[in-house]
Amino acid sequence: GQARVEARRADGTVTELAVALAPSLLGEISLLTAVPRRASVIALEPVLAWRLDAATLDRLQREAPDLHEHLERVVKQRLLQNVLRTSRLFATTGVPDVLVPAFQLQPVAADTEVFAQGVASPGLFVVLHGSAEVWTRSPGAEPIRVATLTEGDAFGEFSLLTGQPTTAAVRMPDGGVLLHLS
Repeated sequence: GQARVEARRADGTVTELAVALAPSLLGEISLLTAVPRRASVIALEPVLAWRLDAATLDRLQREAPDLHEHLERVVKQRLLQNVLRTSRLFATTGVPDVLVPAFQLQPVAADTEVFAQGVASPGLFVVLHGSAEVWTRSPGAEPIRVATLTEGDAFGEFSLLTGQPTTAAVRMPDGGVLLHLS
């Protein structure tokens, strides 16, 4: 069968990421990154699907180490395709194929601070998978969350372009995957 893969952004807009035709691999990103699912799959017609749980996948990867490498390549390619399709940054450049190789993939563990407020410019980041929270703090005050970023959103650009220290800290509470341009 076939199914539509779509993501709902924090502002409520829905973006179609793909129409998956049989045979297709779905759900692999969350399974391999341990980040909660960020997309929905809607059957467009009757679909027959085989389900594989994390414990079985772990066992299969121990038995066939090449399987993990193959799935990791599939996930990286899918994440890149999704961000190129949904990111405002890449949509306006007109030359994503030239830009993407300059970025490095950066997995981020749960509850990790990507960078702190007031540090030297760490570069430009694009959220590939997961969500990032932007926090700012005035001297003597409590931190305030000023934004939540999701797939395709960029951060760190102001500090990178101005050469000034960062004006906010960025955390990924559930972990995820970033593209990073230092």
